[in-house]
Amino acid sequence: MSVTSQPSSTFQSIDPVLLKPHPNYLLIYGEEVDLSDLINLIRNFQFPRPLLVNQNNTIVNGYPYWKAALSLGWSSID
Repeated sequence: MSVTSQPSSTFQSIDPVLLKPHPNYLLIYGEEVDLSDLINLIRNFQFPRPLLVNQNNTIVNGYPYWKAALSLGWSSID
């Protein structure tokens, strides 16, 4: 039986400007995203879940949250 190694997960703050969307996200969903409801949620409760980002600062999951953070002018996502 072989064991596959999994990369370890770490949680850290990052400037959202340093992140980039996964190219497949834009191909599937396009650039336009209505963020109004999400922005209100974030304003009231902070960030509802962490972004999943790979070692190249590419967003694997959480693109709308990233766009909302940029719209809100955040300098850090925890």
